[in-house]
Parts: sequence; C-alpha cells; structure tokens
Amino acid sequence: MFDAREKIAVTGIAGGGKTVFLTSLIAQLAEFDSADFNPGSSLKIHNFRELALKSNKWNKFKFDHYREALSRGIWPEKTVASAKYICSYSRSDWENSFSLNRFCSQSLEFFDFPGERIADGAIAAYRNYSEWSEHLLEHFQEHHEYKVHLAEYLQTLASTEQLELPVIISAYKLLLARLISDYKPLVTPSTFLLDTNGKVARKADAGEIAADRNCGLDSTSEFAPVPANLLEQNPALLPVLQQAYNDYRHQIALPLFKEILSADTLVILIDIPSLLAGGVDRYNDNRQILLDLFESLHSDSMLNRILQQLIGIFTGKLKRVAFVATKMDMVDREDIENGKLRGLLKLMTQRARRTLPDIDFSWFTCSACYSTRQSDKPHHLIGRLYLNNPAKEWMEYPVPKLPDLWPESWDYNDYPFYSILPNAPRNMQIPPNHSGLDRIFNFITGGADA
Repeated sequence: MFDAREKIAVTGIAGGGKTVFLTSLIAQLAEFDSADFNPGSSLKIHNFRELALKSNKWNKFKFDHYREALSRGIWPEKTVASAKYICSYSRSDWENSFSLNRFCSQSLEFFDFPGERIADGAIAAYRNYSEWSEHLLEHFQEHHEYKVHLAEYLQTLASTEQLELPVIISAYKLLLARLISDYKPLVTPSTFLLDTNGKVARKADAGEIAADRNCGLDSTSEFAPVPANLLEQNPALLPVLQQAYNDYRHQIALPLFKEILSADTLVILIDIPSLLAGGVDRYNDNRQILLDLFESLHSDSMLNRILQQLIGIFTGKLKRVAFVATKMDMVDREDIENGKLRGLLKLMTQRARRTLPDIDFSWFTCSACYSTRQSDKPHHLIGRLYLNNPAKEWMEYPVPKLPDLWPESWDYNDYPFYSILPNAPRNMQIPPNHSGLDRIFNFITGGADA
C-alpha cells in the first residue's frame, strides 16, 4: 500500500501556542469517535496510530505528556526544542473510491520548531563564516534599530589594541543582550536567546543577560561577526571563528532549515491578543520575524537560492501556508463573529503572503483548547484567571474590543487581555474542546478551505 505522507512544519510567534495546537489536533484524530471534530460532512477518521521516528536527530513530540498536563488544568511548557510527531490513519472518503487513493494510507509528519531559530537562516545559507559576518554586519547597518546597538560593538573592537576572541565574544554578547532587551528579533546565533537546553533569556538587564548566555553551541565554541579589515589585521582569529561557526551551522542551522524547506505545508500560529497587549514594538518585531522567514522561503531570494543549492531540495516543495490566529477564546465573541480577529491576521500577514504568490494560502481563527464561557455582560468572558486566583475559580472579567485596523501606535497594556488556565476534560479519551481545528486539518491535508 502506498503511503501518502504530508509533511507539515508548525511554528509560531509571540507565544502562539504550538504545543497546545498540536496536542489537541492529534487528540482529535486519535480519539475521533469521542471528538467534536468535523473535517467534512461525512468524513470519518479511523485506524489512527503513532509511527516511530526514523532517526534520533529530532526529539519526539511528547503528546501524552502534554495531553496529561492539559487534563490537570496546566498549560504545557513552551516549545524550546524542535520535535517531530508522525501518525497514520484511514479516511472513510477513500474506502469506496475507485481512484488510487483507495490503495493509499494517509500519514502526517509534524515538525514543530521554535520561532527563535528563524534568525539562523543566514547561518544555514552561508558556508563561509566571513560571508555570513559581512552579511550580518551589513544588515545591522541598514536598519536603524540595530545600527544604534552595533555602533558601540564596532567601537569596542576598533579601540582594542590587541583584538582577541574573549573581547569579541564579550562585546557581541552585550550587543545581543541589548537587542533582546529592546525586543529586536534578529538574535543570532539564536542559542543566545534560546539555548540548546531550552533555557530562554529572560533577565531585563543587558549585562545580566550577557553574562548568562553563550553565542554558539556552548562556552567553548562561540563566534561573532567581525569586520573584514579587523580579520585581516588579526589572521589567527579567522580559523577559530570558522570552526565554531561550522559546528553551529551543521548541528543547529542546517538540519532545521532542511526540514522547513522540505515541508508540504507551513502552519504559522499568531497570538493576536498578546501582540495587542505587548504594544506596537512587540508587534513590529514579531512581524519582522515573519517577514524574515518568508524571505528564506522565497525562491528568488538570495537566502533561498543558497539554501536550495546547499541542501539539495527541489524548489517548490511548499504547497500551502496556513496563517492561524490562535487563542480566539480570549477574544470577545462579537469580534470573532464580525471578522475583526481574522481581519487583523490578514492585515499582519499580507506582505509575507505576497512573497510567495504561487502558494495556496488561507487564514483561520482557532482555539485548540477552548477555555472560556460567554458572559451575559457585554465585552466580558468567564474563565479561570491565571493570576490572583489561588483557588482557580471561574471568574467574570472584562475583555477589550479589538480595533478595526492595527493602530498607528499603542502602548503596553493598552489592550489588557487576561491569561487564563486551560479547561480540558480529565477523561483522556475525550479531546479538548476546540474551535476551528477541523477546518485547519482539512486545509493542511489538501482539502478545500471549508
């Protein structure tokens, strides 16, 4: 029997909820008979089974662990490492078909990766450290928000009488720490922001962040961009930096982008309530992460051309992209029904969408684990608030109205959305309540956008 496998890469920005999204979607498929899941008017899913990973290159997505956390009213931990989950199932719409589909089994290969790793696209693209260094410094020079921080780094290097690796690494760490403090997305190598153990840089003070992080695989294999004239004046530095760069590139950057560029479908989860609550700077920087990702996917872009040559992947593998506005249960019902949530999603992503004009795109609103109730009071919901609720009781709370368009400017907490706790069945046979997962499943497996 032929295996019709769809490879689906899932990522998100601003805490989009990838772990919960995948956990709930897998639960709907695995427990289809107990699920409120309708991908088609008569489509039934059966014979679901998890398949073993073919290699140990990636972690296995811990579905059982995450589903159990939801059953206890706890949100699963943030995605901190790339992971895979492969499953197969049968579809009732193929059983009576006289087409080749009748002799196929359908399998899905999900690849879940942290959005922070997108910043390493240029590392994957450039084999040569010097070319990457020149590219990154030029990028920083061309963007004012980065140029301000770059100036002090370059001044430190230029004013050092004897340029040595510890001086370079220390100065670059401070540069990256300041970018993190200013919520700038291009933090590369990305292990400075999200290390290989899954620890995220969270301290507000740039000096504290710099002292606690590595810019490379570990403290013994760090690298940073250095202007070409300084490398010429200090030739002993180049082989050391090249080796650290090579190690990182082959262990972190190349494997990740090989998976991304070989995907049939890309699902991008966007938490619009968090973007509104975080202010315009957070919105701008997360949108830039999105644009950077699509630049690496665009077949005519420099990054994509180099990546395709190096990795050897046929250009045009990507068939469809789903933009998903998650956590719709945090939004006032009126703003869902009047299309404001989906409208904001489309406005945020239209430029990225135009980067790939030949790809099938669709926009969805979704809640993978619906955890609020409607209140009788306008612009209020009922949920178990995460903060100031030690008994974890259901409480009525206000919900800000969504704007018609993204505002020209807004400050932190101008849109105060409350964090809530999950409400999933304790009975593991019954999948979490959801909204929109069936429509997304239909699209990412090649069906029509219902």
